[in-house]
Amino acid sequence: MQLDGINHVALTVTNPEKSAEWYRDVLGFEIVGVNKPGNPLKITLGDQWLAIFPVGKNPGSHPKRNDLAFQHLAFGSDFKNWEKSCEELKQKNIEYKFVDHGNCYSIYFDDPDGHRLEIVTYDIEKK
Repeated sequence: MQLDGINHVALTVTNPEKSAEWYRDVLGFEIVGVNKPGNPLKITLGDQWLAIFPVGKNPGSHPKRNDLAFQHLAFGSDFKNWEKSCEELKQKNIEYKFVDHGNCYSIYFDDPDGHRLEIVTYDIEKK
């Protein structure tokens, strides 16, 4: 088996349109799809994308997990933009937790549905 990498992340939310707007306004995603029954609302960040589904039975969902669920989604950044991200979250009154993992710095915060997001930088030598 030879894979090209991650194609998308499927995210189950209570309100796809509201969540897409949040990802756009807070993280800079672009809304490129429409929410049609059975299809996700598609949002992109560069060449990466999220498929946003409403809670309930959706094509491709785990038969026992149609609720809000995933561990976390991490976005990479260089140190300068990581610091800017911290400031932008503060300005938007979004609480986050800083963690020094030793080999990288991370900030963790939640989207409106409580999904845990991470912004990580391995570029910590420039601190």
